Amino acid sequence: MGKPDDIGGLCSSIHITRNNFVLQGIELGAHINDIVAGAMPSALACDFMHESTHHWCYSFQVGYAMAILRHRARLALMANPNHDAQIKKMLNEEVLLRCTRAALDPLAEGLSMFAELDVCPGPFTSQPILNWLTCIFLRKEIEQQRSAIENDAAGAAGALDAAVMRLLNTCREGNAARRVREKLLSQPLALKGRGHYLLGYMLVKRIARRLRREVGLLAESGLVLEWIMRFFFDDAQLIHMLLSDKHVDNINKIITRIEARINALFGDDAIDWFRTFARHRA
Repeated sequence: MGKPDDIGGLCSSIHITRNNFVLQGIELGAHINDIVAGAMPSALACDFMHESTHHWCYSFQVGYAMAILRHRARLALMANPNHDAQIKKMLNEEVLLRCTRAALDPLAEGLSMFAELDVCPGPFTSQPILNWLTCIFLRKEIEQQRSAIENDAAGAAGALDAAVMRLLNTCREGNAARRVREKLLSQPLALKGRGHYLLGYMLVKRIARRLRREVGLLAESGLVLEWIMRFFFDDAQLIHMLLSDKHVDNINKIITRIEARINALFGDDAIDWFRTFARHRA
């Protein structure tokens, strides 16, 4: 899972159950000094935003449940390798895991493309991905400005947001990012092939546009990203379905649950849910 070559940019990937990702374009020997200094090349920032959003998605409870689902049956099978019931349980849990991942993939890719192409810092946003971005790409620049802003909290926040925005703009205005947008928007609007990238991206964009229309500037891109992410990847019912013992029976229930959550985002209550979330995060 990750952004493939036919979407554009670099071919990076994330391991769902271990929740670590590989960012292609980084060569340890060439970049070790940049990593230590917190001054990674700006050309890698967009790809970093994409893959770190995947990491963030699966850092919520659904991600932990998926990891537990994969490992608990394998551990039991290791203890009883010739036990038919354990083999059957492992296979059933693997099928459930793969079906759940397939159902969540369009959403996860849509959120990651939205982070890569659209998310900006704002007064209400305090996100792990922007903090990680700052640490890896901008720490050296921010430390150089520290003496000028260390006694001015508002000035420090403004300088940080401005630095993040410059970094993202530099990356998004480059040729690689333009190719990403072109290839993304030329994908078929379908679940097969790589169409789920565009399908998920258009879903997230539509929700963001609706929220901006209804609640104005409160619906800044970073808050929208986090709210949608939490709405699916912190869903208690989905976690229960994943970890119960009725594996085959729960496949259709999980797909139905995810579909119902998508529909709920376009219901009348969604606006109030977002306002409540945004007020607590502000």
